[in-house]
Amino acid sequence: MKKMTAAAVALSALVLSGCGGGADTDAPHDAEVPTTTTAAFPSPAEDAITYEVSAAGVTTAITGVEVDTGSPVFAAACDEAEAWFPVAGDRDVQAYLEAVQQEPDWPEHTPERHALVIAAAETAASGSC
Repeated sequence: MKKMTAAAVALSALVLSGCGGGADTDAPHDAEVPTTTTAAFPSPAEDAITYEVSAAGVTTAITGVEVDTGSPVFAAACDEAEAWFPVAGDRDVQAYLEAVQQEPDWPEHTPERHALVIAAAETAASGSC
């Protein structure tokens, strides 16, 4: 038989008490564990580009970029949206934006181009192209 010092016995007892069933064996195994955490995010800089996205995942607005509503590109985008609305049967901007954003090249465009398309769709929906 091996001899153990009192300190070794105490350490062994401490280690063993931490293993296994634990002291609170009457606690239910399905006790609720908090799942909510809170994180603080810094506010975006004033010149930051931010995207507003609907619950359906459609980008509906972009802030932090300029849109030149007098450009030929804006006029063409407005005309395209205006032509789409009668085919769709209404002037639902979000439906139009959803269709445009499903096009394969949409992710390749810049935030400025996205903002231009969104502004053009809103202008077309109001009949102001």
